[in-house]
Amino acid sequence: MTYLVTHFWAWWMAALAIGAATALALARRPERGALAGWLAWFGLAFIVGLAVAVLHLLAGRAGLWLETGLALFAGFLAGAALGALAGGRSLREHEGWAVGLLPLALVFVGANLFAGRSLEAELQRQARAVVEKLGGDAARVEAAGRDVLLPRDAASRAEAEHGIAQIIGVRRILAADAPPADEEKRVASAEPPAQAPTPADPKEPPARPTRPADEAIRGVVAKAEPAPPAGELDAAACHEAVAATLVEEPIRFTRSGVGIRRVSSGALDKVAALLKRCPAAAVEVRGLGDAADPGERKAAGARAERVADYLGRMGVERGRLIAQGRPMAGAEPGVELVVGHRR
Repeated sequence: MTYLVTHFWAWWMAALAIGAATALALARRPERGALAGWLAWFGLAFIVGLAVAVLHLLAGRAGLWLETGLALFAGFLAGAALGALAGGRSLREHEGWAVGLLPLALVFVGANLFAGRSLEAELQRQARAVVEKLGGDAARVEAAGRDVLLPRDAASRAEAEHGIAQIIGVRRILAADAPPADEEKRVASAEPPAQAPTPADPKEPPARPTRPADEAIRGVVAKAEPAPPAGELDAAACHEAVAATLVEEPIRFTRSGVGIRRVSSGALDKVAALLKRCPAAAVEVRGLGDAADPGERKAAGARAERVADYLGRMGVERGRLIAQGRPMAGAEPGVELVVGHRR
């Protein structure tokens, strides 16, 4: 609770001011018993909410909203008490304090929409820095409220949990679901792919089989003019620039075949920057995989969702992103991005 007051101090001071102004502005009311009815019910709700917060019964943003509400309501009551004392009134005159609950509710919503989101983003940034320092996949680390979601299969998980626990403001570290066990077993036991015929020169590595789509993309990239360093792009120029980026820096996935490897964050950051320059275009994220493999058909869609989610976190409007699996016979695991006009 103390951390919330320090982070939301401006909003807490607003709640305090609302309480004080409410008590000072009210005309003297006749006293009706030791405790006003509305305050008795709100006090009971405060006690129950405090117990829920202490026991961590709500996770993620719901838990943060609860804690914020408790802190702001306590600030409101403190301000009302100070206002009543400053106005020479009795603390038993709380019948009229209820009118301050409406502006308090607006402060509550504003605090969570603005300060709450910034708090979540800051905790996520620090948690990802800890995981990245340990060589893990930082893109899979998420913050929900004051809780950090750390994948069960994260590299150096014990060290990562210890480092994240030291971040001021983190309430709990929750285990995120790992890829399905059958998929992990399939990847671990999969036979190595058939090798291409040995070239004449033993020092030259065997060529990777290409699909017609690969050749088409390379042809477009070879003919494309370099994208200007700044300014808005049309859909066609944006598509060519994105395709060129992904040819030079393909998106790599973890051993599970779904998670994005840390080395690919640079390429995706470049793609996100390009997509922001064509705000009117729609973006189809196609997850690729071998249609003959049932596991790959499922993983293709998951890959598309992961890439779309990453681009969304980097500021690309989520309404523009369409993620879907496009498994094809003999296709290698990967993703393609198609930029076009919105329908």
